[in-house]
Amino acid sequence: MSKKALVVGASGVIGHAVVRYLETCSDWSVVGTARNEAPAFMSGVPWIAADLGDPVSLASHREALRDVTHVFYAAYVPDRDLAQEARHNAAMLANLLDGLAGAGAPIQRVVLFQGGKVYGLHLGPVKTPMREDDPRHMPPNFYYDLEDTLAGYCARHGWTYSLLRPDVVLGAIGGKSLNLAMVIGAYAAICRELAVPFRFPGSAAGYGVLMQATDADLLARVSIWAATAPIAAGQAYNVTNGDLFRWDQLWTALADHYGLEIGPPLSIRLVDHMRDKGPLWSAMTERYSLTPARYEDAIPWSFGDWVFHTGFDVVSDLTKLRIHGCHEIRSTEATLIEKIGQLQAKRLIPPLQN
Repeated sequence: MSKKALVVGASGVIGHAVVRYLETCSDWSVVGTARNEAPAFMSGVPWIAADLGDPVSLASHREALRDVTHVFYAAYVPDRDLAQEARHNAAMLANLLDGLAGAGAPIQRVVLFQGGKVYGLHLGPVKTPMREDDPRHMPPNFYYDLEDTLAGYCARHGWTYSLLRPDVVLGAIGGKSLNLAMVIGAYAAICRELAVPFRFPGSAAGYGVLMQATDADLLARVSIWAATAPIAAGQAYNVTNGDLFRWDQLWTALADHYGLEIGPPLSIRLVDHMRDKGPLWSAMTERYSLTPARYEDAIPWSFGDWVFHTGFDVVSDLTKLRIHGCHEIRSTEATLIEKIGQLQAKRLIPPLQN
């Protein structure tokens, strides 16, 4: 029987990868949804533009929802007030699930994407390795509200769900999506353009801690497994590339690959230090025939700041995922080089090698 996926947050780095993978699967059809119309890089994908914060926003799309069998939920609206963030995001998910139930959609499973914040990474150092059964920290935490909302709907409607917990996701789209490959690629290009060393733009502590990342394409493949494997029903899984790295090693490897001069870490805040680079980026866009985009919307510098200033080890336990049947691993170095190459091919960043 054919399966129909609704990918929520389809214009983000996770949603984009899930949509593109599903398009290669002959037994799936897919529709993407986000607040705005489909971006250019999602052209050709059936699309629902809907504000999930508005309970009636999905009403006109009832026909498109009525045969959805699987949902991949990667939507997120941040808020400085963590309690408000939790309420808002839980309400968005509830509105979507109400719309699906009202349309009579034959939902089999909902895959909800979480992240390191579920373990409290945004609050400071955590116990490592992080395991799926670790206790919750003191709320608010929007991931808890999303999980509880989803579990309640599934219990009432006879649906199932799975929770996936990637770390820093590396993809091949631009814009303010939380995509570290875009940050590193753009930063390296600006360093080359200004003829300055490619110095790690974070803290000295952050340069040496153990880190991990998740290839967006690997995550997409695991997502389809989680949506269909009987063993994955009601389960949470950490999903990373399976390797660990320190920036002092990976940064040097990237510099060697692209032929960039390197130097000691430079503890800056990219969101502030790169603010004046708009005219330079405009000139680079013209010189290298890049895809036009407002500089303010092109690169998620603040996300880079969050990652590069993490001063403690971040390590997830993948034992449960392996035991339940997923064994794919990827080199994070190879993943970054691959994604940066794809960003260059899409003319989102300039070439990095002479």
